[in-house]
Amino acid sequence: MLAAMQYVLKGRGVMHMALQAGLDAVRNPPEFPVIVMANQARLEELQRTINWKTMERLRKPLDKLWTKKIFVILEKVGQAASNAYRGKFGPVEDAINETFVLFLPSMYDRMYGQVANIFADRAGNAARRLLGQEQRANVFAETPEARRWVRDQTGKHIKDVTAGTVSRVKVLVDRSFVDGLTMGEIAKEIRESHSFSTSRAFRIARTEVAAASNAGNHFATAAILPKDRFSKVWLTSRDVRVRDTHSSVEGQTTDMDVPFKLAGGSLMFPGDSSLGASGSEIIQCRCTTIHKPKKGARKPRRQPAISRPVSGPGNPLRSIHPNAEAIDLVDGNRNLTVNLASRAQQENVTVEAYKLLVEKEAAKLLKKSNVYVRLNPQVLDSILDSKSKRLKSQFETGSSGGVLDTRLRADVEKRSFSIAKDSNVTKRPIYGYLSDTVDGNVLGSQNRVFQYGNVSVKMKPRVKRTTTFTADDSLIYSRAMVPSPVDKPSYRSFKHSPEVTTPINASNTDQLGGSYVEAQMHGGVDMSDVDTVFFKDKDGVERFGPRLKKLGIKVDLYFP
Repeated sequence: MLAAMQYVLKGRGVMHMALQAGLDAVRNPPEFPVIVMANQARLEELQRTINWKTMERLRKPLDKLWTKKIFVILEKVGQAASNAYRGKFGPVEDAINETFVLFLPSMYDRMYGQVANIFADRAGNAARRLLGQEQRANVFAETPEARRWVRDQTGKHIKDVTAGTVSRVKVLVDRSFVDGLTMGEIAKEIRESHSFSTSRAFRIARTEVAAASNAGNHFATAAILPKDRFSKVWLTSRDVRVRDTHSSVEGQTTDMDVPFKLAGGSLMFPGDSSLGASGSEIIQCRCTTIHKPKKGARKPRRQPAISRPVSGPGNPLRSIHPNAEAIDLVDGNRNLTVNLASRAQQENVTVEAYKLLVEKEAAKLLKKSNVYVRLNPQVLDSILDSKSKRLKSQFETGSSGGVLDTRLRADVEKRSFSIAKDSNVTKRPIYGYLSDTVDGNVLGSQNRVFQYGNVSVKMKPRVKRTTTFTADDSLIYSRAMVPSPVDKPSYRSFKHSPEVTTPINASNTDQLGGSYVEAQMHGGVDMSDVDTVFFKDKDGVERFGPRLKKLGIKVDLYFP
């Protein structure tokens, strides 16, 4: 045994450290309790090292990526400030403010969306493994708290970056004026100053990537792990660069919803400024957190993974399928043929391989989406007042937020779903959309879900089993797309034209298609299928809340 362990110990890294502990114990066996305590402490230290190094390894390429993007913005701001000083555009401060406002909001939105989602997915599945639950994709903004944090953090940091830049430029201009520099020389000093340099871009990128990664870790974990059974632990890199105030809280343990206490303020996680922590505790922080069971907490029981087929006895999708005409229309579309070949060439694969890749990536994206319906308050009122509490199509109501044409709709549904034109109107599909957002409030200038109503209705997860989709309006694009089950997507359900984002390139469902991802719900839908109803203001909550809660439906506000 000793010989085998010594052979393995010729290696390096984690395996070396773990086996060294075991070898020391075999060679010099102390009292049993001491062995347990020593090895446990060593293993805990080893686990902390692994956790921090993993976080740092994942962050480094993101630091590099966002340093480049931020530097581009700083260059534009520096040029605008320099031109303003030369008298081309007006006051320097206004030029800095206006240029930052033009670029920073979208930059922060993209950065937090990318970085936080990467770490939310990793942390969420780690938490589910701990509880023995089935793995699935995790979206950072799955909770209102996460969405609120992004909104507040973005606003505060844009203000801080802008104010800091203005202050530095004012000092530089005053000093340059005292030194007797000309207007042209001062303008050049502004453009080439540290405020608009690569080093400052890296400082901002590192700060924001760390904050976003820890936010993804925190919010995904907090939504899954029971607060009464788990706690969070502050973890530093434990090297010479760690600031004193962070070294002092290394290993500090708090409840999941309790902030860490530092000299410069309170933080829910490293990089968090939502509770007013000073910049000295946040800027270029490399710390992270880990989570562990509380002492005496009951060990979680493993839950068996549940996997349901797309179709089965009683599932209406067994009889829902496009007819030959719909398939022929799409497959015979010359534009689609050209676009598929072009997309396949871009991905450096064959057309058939590209189709399979689209379907594989689409399945991953759609798995984390929810089904939503948009309603006007008057429509919601009529549904709640009805005996059946059933959602109805335009065939019954004679109204629509989009195109009202029952004849055209019947033609399309016959091709797309093999539904006879004289079919019972109560059996017609109910139309909604798919979204990754927590409240169905899909953002974007091209999004058209708002035209169907300002009440967002989130359906229960089971509804997805009886839902098909197309990556845009099925009525408008009936000759370019064919619906397929959400749980088994087909490449024919997507547009592959150059201007759209395909599942291969998208990071979430909301990026697919042009205006929205349409959902077609089959087999009838009523209020018992509704999970949550979101309103844009408190008036809606007060008006409908009591009746909805009586039906066991949650009520909330969505973020405007």
